[in-house]
Amino acid sequence: MVKFLVFTVLLSFSVTSFAAVTLSPEFLKAVRPIRDTCLKKSGSSDAAIEKFITSKGPGAEDAKLKSYMGCVITELNLVDANGDVMLEQLFQMLPAELKDVIMGMAKDCMVLQGATLNDKLWWLHQCWKKADPANYFML
Repeated sequence: MVKFLVFTVLLSFSVTSFAAVTLSPEFLKAVRPIRDTCLKKSGSSDAAIEKFITSKGPGAEDAKLKSYMGCVITELNLVDANGDVMLEQLFQMLPAELKDVIMGMAKDCMVLQGATLNDKLWWLHQCWKKADPANYFML
C-alpha cells in the first residue's frame, strides 16, 4: 500500500512541496521512508532535490540525484526485467486529485531517452519539469 501511494506521485515530486499541487500529510508521511532510504543509498540530499525543483532550465547533471531518482523507482517496483520504467503502472497508481495534472505533465514525455535507468529518469524529470514547472515535484 505504501509503495502504491508513494509512486502516485513520482515522480520524482518534492516532499517539501514547492509545487502548486498540494500533497496530503498522510501521503507525505507514507513516502518519507522511501525518500529517506533513497537519500541514504544515493548520497543525494534534500538540498539537491530542492535545487533541481526550483532551478530554471535543465540544471547541471547530478550523478547522486540521478541515483536517487533510480532508487525511488526501484523501491516502488516500477522497473521491469529489462530495466525500463513501467510508466503505465505509474499512471494507474495516480490518485484522482493528481491524475489530470500528472497526465498533462507527462503527455510529451512518454518515450524515455537515455542509456541507463538513471539517465532515463533524469531525462523524464527534466521533461516533466519543462512541461509544467508550476506543478512539478519530486518525492
